[in-house]
Amino acid sequence: MATEVTKGVETNSESVEKRVTFTVVKSQVFVEATKVNDAVLFYKSAFGAEEVNRVSQPKRKADHVTPPKSDFAAEW
Repeated sequence: MATEVTKGVETNSESVEKRVTFTVVKSQVFVEATKVNDAVLFYKSAFGAEEVNRVSQPKRKADHVTPPKSDFAAEW
């Protein structure tokens, strides 16, 4: 669902409304290594998702809090 943020700005004694709408969601899914292909096929068929990146390095230093057996990530 899109989120709308509205902020009023005073300009020359008139109220001007600026609206920002976020309509894109970039999700990241972590699944077990043995189920990666099944997960990708499911999200493609169920939601029309497009795989744009796949990470297969289980010891990435930036991912300190990762559920056990979550060796792969796929982004759509």
